[in-house]
Amino acid sequence: MRKLLLFLAVLLSAYASNATCTASFTHAAAPTATSLYNVNFTNTSTFTGAPGTAYPTYGYSFGDGSTQSYVWGVVGHNYAAAGTYTVKLYMRLTDSLTNTVICTDTATQTITVTAPPCASTISLVYPSGNTGAVTLTANTPAGTSGMTYYWNFGDGNVATGNPVTHTYASFGYYTVRLVATNGSCADTVYQSVNPITCNGVHATFNPLVSGNTVVFQNTSSAPSSAQFAISWNFGDGTSSNAWSPTHTYTTAGTHYVTLIETFTDTLTNLVCTDSMFQSVTTYSTGTGCPNNHATFYTSQSGNTVTFHNTSTSGNPGQAVNYVWNFGDGSAMSSAANPVHTYPAGGTYTARLSVYWVDSTVTGQSCFDSVSHIVTIQSGNPCAGHYASFASGPVSGGYQFYNYSPNFPNQVQHANWYFGDGTSAMNVLNPTHTYAAAGSYYATLEVRWTDSNNNVICVDSLTHQIQVSNIIDGYVKVDSTNNPSIDSFKVWLIQYDSLSNTLSAVDSMYTSGSLWSYYSFSNKPAGVYYTKAKMLDQTVGSSGYVPTYHEQSLYWSTATAIYHNGLGTVDKHIRMQHGVVTSGPGFISGNISAGANKGTGTGIAGIIVYLRDYNNQLVASAYTDVNGDFSFNNIPLGTYSLYPESMNYITTPIANITITSAQPSASGYRFGQTANEIKPKATGVENVTKATYLLYPNPANNKVIVRWGDVNGTANIVITDIAGHKVYQSENVKMSGNTEINVSSLQSGLYFIKVESGNTQEVTKLAIQH
Repeated sequence: MRKLLLFLAVLLSAYASNATCTASFTHAAAPTATSLYNVNFTNTSTFTGAPGTAYPTYGYSFGDGSTQSYVWGVVGHNYAAAGTYTVKLYMRLTDSLTNTVICTDTATQTITVTAPPCASTISLVYPSGNTGAVTLTANTPAGTSGMTYYWNFGDGNVATGNPVTHTYASFGYYTVRLVATNGSCADTVYQSVNPITCNGVHATFNPLVSGNTVVFQNTSSAPSSAQFAISWNFGDGTSSNAWSPTHTYTTAGTHYVTLIETFTDTLTNLVCTDSMFQSVTTYSTGTGCPNNHATFYTSQSGNTVTFHNTSTSGNPGQAVNYVWNFGDGSAMSSAANPVHTYPAGGTYTARLSVYWVDSTVTGQSCFDSVSHIVTIQSGNPCAGHYASFASGPVSGGYQFYNYSPNFPNQVQHANWYFGDGTSAMNVLNPTHTYAAAGSYYATLEVRWTDSNNNVICVDSLTHQIQVSNIIDGYVKVDSTNNPSIDSFKVWLIQYDSLSNTLSAVDSMYTSGSLWSYYSFSNKPAGVYYTKAKMLDQTVGSSGYVPTYHEQSLYWSTATAIYHNGLGTVDKHIRMQHGVVTSGPGFISGNISAGANKGTGTGIAGIIVYLRDYNNQLVASAYTDVNGDFSFNNIPLGTYSLYPESMNYITTPIANITITSAQPSASGYRFGQTANEIKPKATGVENVTKATYLLYPNPANNKVIVRWGDVNGTANIVITDIAGHKVYQSENVKMSGNTEINVSSLQSGLYFIKVESGNTQEVTKLAIQH
């Protein structure tokens, strides 16, 4: 510790030896309306080489016996008279840690104090008698001759001369302007005056009657510096000292009401008394006021506030009167929607009183009032407030995004006008569906309100919105299984509900890295599918295979696109691919026209999926001109074959096993009929339709096989669209009805296969729960 203190002492000593203080100041004459010989002194002192813990102190000696310590910046001093004075500025630099004085300096200047030739001050005298008279005298430097004085008393009256006496018509605060000149110089000064008078002090009130209840609205006027003593006599033996009381009479009739007010001006101690006498008639009939409500909200720009009157009446035949009290002492307004400018920033209580009188029902009247806080910010309260939004098409409509800024203690209200005659009120980020494609002008109006729902600022923004008839999306591939640029052909496929078929109605080519954009424009409303195929794909490979939106290999399980004739967007296609690894296996087959056994005309261009035991895609291949397909170099295992062709129901060939002893499997044949692709088997003949009848179809919880004129037994197998076996029953007697419970199956398309001896038939079965 001793070493540390020694170190600090040495360090401070080094600073003290290097620090320099330079005291300096400037001065300028600055006369005011009440200080003719005022001089402003500006401290311009500097210091260098001091530690960060050093702080300066300053003090002036003004040369007339007065001093001022601990001063910074600009200091004003008013001399009693013109003359020559020696002014000194003392400077001291002190270390705040050790309270050690580091350096000191003194600056001395001799100054001459004079007043401009026409510089003037104003002195006031209020004559006795509370008449509102004020005597004003202009004071100019001695020796100034030929002066002319022009007075403006702040109430619309002017005069010349010196001194002058002016009588004000009413109380208040006025600013007097004096222009003093002798032809070669001029000076202008201002002085506030507060005339002592009871002129303009008035006790007034406005009774608002609703049945037997009266609101006495005090509309008296007096100086803002006055204190009030209020006394009401309601004419029924009761009284009140409230400013604007509400009183309910026990009986209807005419009552004579007196208001007495005593005003005491705290600035002048002036006491004024005034009274008002008025008859008030109340009624015992029903008021009819349950639906009469005084309501309003505000909007503002700077200090100017617009009051929006939203009051409602339960009887449209009632005449209505409005009285607005803006809460700043200004005159009241009877306008329906007044605009008022407040004199300064601050918080004000604005009150709306509404008085309804029924012109058709004698004595029927209503009254209601409401108050809101109005906050006027200093400066520009709307600085940084602006409306901002963006928009874009989404499936089913157009999405709007509000980016307008939020502010503490303010609530943002977003009102949207979509340009088609519709709107959304107080919604942050709406989605809107336009009835037709075209160009629209959408507007966002933003209101920022305070906690009382008073509008602080309003701003709006309009964008032109182009609503297009489009179906679009992206073809997506995995980044880990993707060349640098992919090229695709994309088909738009339409569903015909009358024929229950799919047909390609448009196509396009697209390319990109990872995501490739596609779009189809100006398509009628309806149900569509999209399908993408990678171009230049190697036949029989494990690469990307034709895929339907959203990520289906099969048309029967593809996701439908319901197009409303406007923007149907983001209908992406995630391409599927195989997962094969090399091996010694080989599988081949053929697809030909017709379902009978044996060979037929081969069908080219049908894609065949090779699937593993879990029906996951391994590879794909297209049939050649002879209808042949094959898969080379595949691992040993168990597989199934699934031809995929739009509008055709496929029955796959399953349980194809290749082993090291028998790595090759050939001769798997499919036949294509009018609406099916199903296996061909040597010696297999179709069961005729007369063999059985399947009903109901679609089925819910059960399906019944009604046998025809046949004998023997059959095996019944139900598979789903992907070839999974979901039901099996063997040696079923082919007589009467066979009931099958399908309640556990999910809704969808299935295939029911009936085998008997060397015959079989496959029928579509729809399940609908």
